[in-house]
Order: sequence, then structure tokens, then C-alpha cells
Amino acid sequence: MSSRLDLAIAFFVWSGGFLAVGRLGSWLPLALAATLAAARLLWRDPLTRPLLRPSAALLGLGLVAGLSMAAATWGLWVWAVQSVPELRPEVVQLYGILRAEKLSRPALAALLSVVASSEEIVWRGRILEKCARAAERLTRPRQLLPVVGHAAFYGAAHLASGSWTLALVAFACGTVWGLLRVMQRSLWPAIVTHVLWDLLVLIAWPLV
Repeated sequence: MSSRLDLAIAFFVWSGGFLAVGRLGSWLPLALAATLAAARLLWRDPLTRPLLRPSAALLGLGLVAGLSMAAATWGLWVWAVQSVPELRPEVVQLYGILRAEKLSRPALAALLSVVASSEEIVWRGRILEKCARAAERLTRPRQLLPVVGHAAFYGAAHLASGSWTLALVAFACGTVWGLLRVMQRSLWPAIVTHVLWDLLVLIAWPLV
């Protein structure tokens, strides 16, 4: 299967999943579809499995990157809400979507961890392999454009939730996670960073 077809399938699955989140208030369709999509790659794709060979260095990088992203998010939020007060209702709406099923914190943490891990495997696994092969010669800004373009596609898949804020956040975060993946030739830094950021910003210390 080509990476373009993989990207089309990912877009279809996540758009449908976030449509269910936005319209039905249920994360279950997205969680199930994301898990199945990731399992298919882990089972059948020889390019995906090597990307999940862990090491202390890769896990440590993910930990540092996740903490740094969370700190940057809180700092930017303080500045942004002072500069653009209209942003607060948008973020309140976003958290409302997240909490639609009124899950307990442990259940929500488990759900987000599964979805985030599956997202990294599906969206930043074999799909970004061509970008990863070029990572050694990322010496000019234009060589980052494929990663940024992919992140824009990833963000667009979140529009079905009905939240532009979620799509923009997904684009920004997807750019960071994509760069981690291509520069390290591994999924572990992006997975750890993504899961940790979700747990800290969306559950432990939410912005609103």
C-alpha cells in the first residue's frame, strides 16, 4: 500500500472519528478505529515495527520534549488569553468536546493514551518515511515543508469535530511530533511527547 493511500485512509478514519466526537459526544468510534488502524500496520507493515524499538535515549527525549511542550503551552496560553480574550470561549468549547462523555480522569487518561499512541503509529509511521530518509540533509527551511504540509493535513482531519481551535492545535503539535519522528527515525519520542502533553494539558492541569 502506498503512503498516499495510507494518508487518505488516516484522513478518512480520523475525520469520521472526530465527527462522532463532535456530533455524538462519543470517543468510542475514534478509539476503536484508531486502534484497528494502528494494529493493521503493526501486524502487516515491516516498516512500522522497527520504528517502535525503544531505547533509554529515545524515551528520555520524549519525556523532555513532552514537559517542554506542556510548559510552552501554558506560557503561550497566558499570553494569548491576555492578548485575545475571545480565545477563552473557544478553548472552553474545546475542553467541552474532550469531556463530552464525562469519563473519570483515569478512564479519560487511558482513552487519550490509546488514541495518541495510535495516532503516532498511523499518522507519523510509514507515511513520513520519505521525509525521514531526507532528515540527514535538513539544512534548508524548504526541506521541512513536507513535514509541515503533512501536519496541515493532520490538522484538517480534526475539523470534523466542529472546532477550528482543535484543528489549529493539531497542526502545531503535529509539526513538532512529525519533526521528532523524522529526525530521530523512531516513533517513540513522538509517542511519549504526545501522550505526556495530552495527560498534562488536557487532564492534569487544563488551561480552563
